[in-house]
Amino acid sequence: MKCPECNSENIMEGILTTTHGVVFTEKGTEYKFRPNSYKVECKACNDCGKMFDFRIIKK
Repeated sequence: MKCPECNSENIMEGILTTTHGVVFTEKGTEYKFRPNSYKVECKACNDCGKMFDFRIIKK
């Protein structure tokens, strides 16, 4: 896999996180007691910093 920005092959894979976690929340459920939300994974270039290939992790 190559970076779409700089064509480097120095790519990392990971999950987006903060202190409380970063999630994708399905539209229309964001104000419910238990919204439909999923963790987000992506790839990042270790050379230029471009983040790409975002995907939700389904339970």
